[in-house]
Amino acid sequence: MSVGQEELITEEDAARYLGVSPERLRELVAQGELHLVPVQGSEGIEVMHLRGEVLRLKEQLGAQEGKTRAEEWPDQISG
Repeated sequence: MSVGQEELITEEDAARYLGVSPERLRELVAQGELHLVPVQGSEGIEVMHLRGEVLRLKEQLGAQEGKTRAEEWPDQISG
């Protein structure tokens, strides 16, 4: 499924790709990190996410995690 040029993915797929629980995914939405896209499905309105936005957030979270690890273990990194 897509909107314009953007591919849509389900909430479950977005959570799995980010490695977070569905509850944490909803927290990220509440914080404005991700946007919801309501889509009319066969069983009513479904909540979807923009795949590109999920990919960008995954990159940001990975960069933050790497920075945190570097700050926690500076002796290990600086030699």
